[in-house]
Amino acid sequence: MATIVSKERMLSFEKECNEKYGTDHLRFEKECEHGTLSIRIPRGTWDIMDVLIPKILKYRRGNIVEIGMGESSLIFAKHAFDAHVNLYSCDLKLGGMFNVFDRELFDGHFCYVGKSEDFIKEFDGFPAIVFLDGEHRYEIIKKEVDFFLPRLLPDGVMFLHDTMPIYEYNTKPDKDGLNPGDAYRMRQELERNPEVDVFTWPFSANDMGLTMVIKHDNERPYWRLNGRNNALQEKA
Repeated sequence: MATIVSKERMLSFEKECNEKYGTDHLRFEKECEHGTLSIRIPRGTWDIMDVLIPKILKYRRGNIVEIGMGESSLIFAKHAFDAHVNLYSCDLKLGGMFNVFDRELFDGHFCYVGKSEDFIKEFDGFPAIVFLDGEHRYEIIKKEVDFFLPRLLPDGVMFLHDTMPIYEYNTKPDKDGLNPGDAYRMRQELERNPEVDVFTWPFSANDMGLTMVIKHDNERPYWRLNGRNNALQEKA
């Protein structure tokens, strides 16, 4: 159970972030082979997930795990705080590539700085919500999905980012890890999985695709299963 801290503390932290990083865009600069790469991403791009998270936690109470820290962490922290559940965040850098925060967001927030493959060796929980927005290579994302999907609570939800990029060139992983890469392959694989229901918003989440995966309850009767399930096909 998360330790409760005051609403004033949370609001104060958001104000500090806005004063330090601006309220309109998140900014990132990196020295690359051909000069300085500058990225600006508008705030508020997680609006759909912001609406869904409290609804999910209302009916499927449990902790939250996110791979990839950033503005999404502020949203998860707000709702985890309100629901009195823990938030576990993993990234190569505290606060993510945009330096959105430099310390845990509330007493129930636990940050792991390192690779997701090392984080999952230590994590032993069974979350209600998992968010994958770290490495953009299919091989890495598959390892994360294969680990978390069995641990996800029945009727729990997994979100994946960068699953429906706008242009084909966005599907090519780049050495700076900035393109969505081939994360779309994981979406396509999950869409064929009879144990889950999958829906993808092509908008929101920076217009690169936000996929929601709902894990079936093993006790669900055949008439409530999706059309890819053999049991349903046999009954038809």
